Amino acid sequence: MTDDDSKFPSELADRFQVRMPPGMRDRIKAAAEANNRSMNAEIVATLEKEYPEPKPEAPEFDRIYALMSHIHAAETEEEQDIRMREANMVLDAANAPIRLQFSAERDYQGKRQIFMAMGPLGAIRRR
Repeated sequence: MTDDDSKFPSELADRFQVRMPPGMRDRIKAAAEANNRSMNAEIVATLEKEYPEPKPEAPEFDRIYALMSHIHAAETEEEQDIRMREANMVLDAANAPIRLQFSAERDYQGKRQIFMAMGPLGAIRRR
């Protein structure tokens, strides 16, 4: 058992000392009380809003859903096939581990359903 195993997570977290202008500590304390959290939690929450974690490099799901909607909006199955190939080319260009495919099932309008197939890069290839 190491020394770190016996410590609380808060004792292992990065620490950073900040000099605040007069009155700021009181404003943070008031905001923390209003939000029912500690001053530390209030500061971290404020920093998370201003400095969110970077987004992953793979296309975001809203972009993928937009591609799926574009395919689904095609009037003919031939046009759907063309849009499916184009969408998968976009995903390939972004090195996304996601491929779009048609399901054997159809939706309420009789159109083929689209789903995402996920796997390691290069594991799913166009046929």
